[in-house]
Amino acid sequence: MEVCGYEFETVGRLDPDRTDGGVVAVAVPQREYGAHEQSSVHPDGWGPFCRFELRSDRASRPGVYLVTVDDEAVYVGEASDLGEQFTDGYGDVAPADCFEGGDRRACRVNTEVFHAARAGRDVHVHLHSTADFEGTKAENAALRRVIRGDLLSAFDAAWNREGGDEAFADAMADADARTPANAEGTGSPPSGKYRALYDYLAGHEFDRVRLSFAELEAVLGAAVPDSARNWRQWWTNSEESHPHARSWLHAGYEVASLSLGDELVIFERRIPDGR
Repeated sequence: MEVCGYEFETVGRLDPDRTDGGVVAVAVPQREYGAHEQSSVHPDGWGPFCRFELRSDRASRPGVYLVTVDDEAVYVGEASDLGEQFTDGYGDVAPADCFEGGDRRACRVNTEVFHAARAGRDVHVHLHSTADFEGTKAENAALRRVIRGDLLSAFDAAWNREGGDEAFADAMADADARTPANAEGTGSPPSGKYRALYDYLAGHEFDRVRLSFAELEAVLGAAVPDSARNWRQWWTNSEESHPHARSWLHAGYEVASLSLGDELVIFERRIPDGR
């Protein structure tokens, strides 16, 4: 499936361990922690938890992943090894992770899977693999973070948002707040740092505006995000999937030409329907 211009393949379904009666079995890792009497359980550490695995020949790869519940994307993450992340991380919460200083994200995801499975909903994991990326491990990790941030700035993922996921908060802070509007840019002008680009274009006298990324940064008064430098999808003329696009669409322009290699973008004034 395609999400925001990225291709994802379905890797597997998450089906937690069940009791003889077919009910999702409850795991209680907290009591296995040796120092539980001297430590405090964090807010996500009470569960309820379950145990599950993601066993697939296609799972042991790096990439950005989506978790869907009944075909709705609810969580976006990235991993150097997808199978390890889900089987040994999310799927089997370590006792220490339930206490202060532990992995709260693993606890949150596990609990969400528990509730979804208990409700009889289908939970699947999908991967956009970065295994074919030619670069170092550090560069691969940086690429995954860029893609993840791009996705999180494009749509609301409930498990990221409700869990207080820091990456989600950072990505949404970098994008404009969403405003109901169509692709023609008929809603409110953007707010935040991209308002400066809107003001610049809205007051421009020419139908064709050429900006280098350095010039764009001067207009914004801030750095161009990594996703804009590395991914053409960031420049898509759609405010529904890319809220920052409101900065040019609402000013009456669209991206007509883009060169990531030359770090150059050309905006052209849109011709209204009927002209």
